[in-house]
Amino acid sequence: MLTPAWYLTDADFFADLPDAPHLDESFDVLSGIAELIGDDAGFSPAQTVTSTHLALLAAVHLNDTARHAARLHTLTDLVRLLSGLNLLHAYLTQTIQQLAQHTTTRTFRGLADAPSSVLQAATDSLSAAGASGEIAAGHLKEAHLALRSLAHPPSRRQWALPFAVRQINAVDPGHEGPSCRECADYQADRHRRAEQSPMLRGSDNQLYRSPHAGTYLFEARYSRWACTQGAHGPLDPWAYPRARHTAPGDPSAPAAR
Repeated sequence: MLTPAWYLTDADFFADLPDAPHLDESFDVLSGIAELIGDDAGFSPAQTVTSTHLALLAAVHLNDTARHAARLHTLTDLVRLLSGLNLLHAYLTQTIQQLAQHTTTRTFRGLADAPSSVLQAATDSLSAAGASGEIAAGHLKEAHLALRSLAHPPSRRQWALPFAVRQINAVDPGHEGPSCRECADYQADRHRRAEQSPMLRGSDNQLYRSPHAGTYLFEARYSRWACTQGAHGPLDPWAYPRARHTAPGDPSAPAAR
């Protein structure tokens, strides 16, 4: 089972398969593969070899496709491929990390009497490969989200956040990908305002940065997340009070998120 991680994109590759192109024989072939190495097939060295063999055959085909048949595919095909590659790379990364853990604990038969120096070198290499895999999967995620925004442009709407929530400046809402030009300009303005916020003298006669600086920085962080969710532009300062005082069904009420 895959462990949730920061480098996973938000697409559901398997849920999108019904709308994807299919080979006529793919259902029977995939059903046969599931019987060999599916969730109910169990585990054995022979199944490990078969799984690796199948993965290599698929990898060779994808490499040849990228090299010789890119023009046969559309932007939608590319977005779907990147979603699958992100998921595949995440599985491979976590597999490598599991191998590193089992190597250092001598889980595999035949490692009980292996020299510690050799195991340490192997563990270090596997751990480094796992860390690099996370970075690679993260880049695939960014590429997928960026190109998906071209294939499926989000509807533009102004994002809103209650002012009280914006005061929790330690909270990082995270981000999903690069911002559009409008939102990037807004974020740059928020950073500039934070840098220009005045210093205030507290009751202890010490100078402190204005609390507005933290709010500006939080708005910049939240804007980048909101942009990838289809909400763009500067914060609507009246959205929260308007939502509280607008009757349900009123056409002037904010659109549901």
